[in-house]
Amino acid sequence: AITGVITGFRFDYYETTSPNSEALDSAKKMLELRKFGSLVFTGGLSDTTNAGDSFMKCRNMIITAPDAPDTSGSLDFIWMFYQNNNITQVPLLNVSSASRFWAMFRECSSIQTLPDGFNFDNGVTGAGGNKYPEMFRGCTALTTLDNVTFGDMDSKINGLFQDCNNLADVPSS
Repeated sequence: AITGVITGFRFDYYETTSPNSEALDSAKKMLELRKFGSLVFTGGLSDTTNAGDSFMKCRNMIITAPDAPDTSGSLDFIWMFYQNNNITQVPLLNVSSASRFWAMFRECSSIQTLPDGFNFDNGVTGAGGNKYPEMFRGCTALTTLDNVTFGDMDSKINGLFQDCNNLADVPSS
């Protein structure tokens, strides 16, 4: 259990030259996220308080939290929920300052949809033209994104909906 004040965390699994088994083992131990409380994510990729990587490979975690973290100041959401196989719902996150969503929900095989009003159309362009690649890749249970808005797509959206075989319609935005 984590109690008290926390200013940011992440499971830094992919930034090492060899697999970081300690980070992967810790991620597997995250079982349930009951409340975000006053958790705040800010900053960009090199800042440990950004939203990117925060729940990466938490394969056994479910989210039952009725609230959402404050993500209004986070620039990066890359790999945020990567390989979270058990989550069926995600909180409605404020992504108004973000420029990168690379693989944010990649291989979240149990997510069927996102909360109504999820808005990725914030006018912020992706760093290096990499705003949306592989964002939903491998989300095999994803069926709809009806009330989700996307901004202009750059040329590097490869794999955005790859292997989303149950997704009936791609949002018109």
